[in-house]
Amino acid sequence: MQKQFEQENVVFSASLKDGGMIVVKENCTRTNAVDNDSEDSSITRPFAHFLSLFTRAGLKIVKYVKQKRFPKELYPVWCFALKPSEKTGDI
Repeated sequence: MQKQFEQENVVFSASLKDGGMIVVKENCTRTNAVDNDSEDSSITRPFAHFLSLFTRAGLKIVKYVKQKRFPKELYPVWCFALKPSEKTGDI
């Protein structure tokens, strides 16, 4: 499974133009727990999970920003700007 993940990541990274970036906008839990909502089949992950996932995918985090003036009763929304790390091509 890990080898397949690495191969797919190389193909994905190779499909970006030089200097291209990936932007991800996600709701994040306020705790370190994953929240599975069986009603709408959604999964909300903690901020740290995304950081780990991006690193494992061979992506460098260029910047991340929390959405401002968002209702406190909703999950916080984070935007991540990513680009392939130099190591990605070596997988």
